[in-house]
Amino acid sequence: MVGFLLGCSDSFETALLNAGVSLRLIEENKIAPIYETNPPCAPVHIGDPSTTGINDPVDTRYGADRMTISPDETSLFRARALTAQTAALAAEVDFMITRKPRRLLITGRLTEEVR
Repeated sequence: MVGFLLGCSDSFETALLNAGVSLRLIEENKIAPIYETNPPCAPVHIGDPSTTGINDPVDTRYGADRMTISPDETSLFRARALTAQTAALAAEVDFMITRKPRRLLITGRLTEEVR
């Protein structure tokens, strides 16, 4: 059996906030939207969402919130835990333990301690 773990978006968001990057989802107190994308997408995409298969970035799924996108903004999309889960499902693995949104791995270590 092979196991792997992906970091939670909270750790990614903390790193961006510590670097001075403002995040709309934090400003609007929302849960980050989740989208289904084309399989060959990059882990981070900046710009036109339609090139990733996201035709309507306001239409979200999985209980996530809708975000406000202003015409003068450049969108950034990134892979999330669902990305790996979708890949595992497509690979038709025999056994998989997955996660529930907002209920990821909990350890006794702070994000800043894990690099």
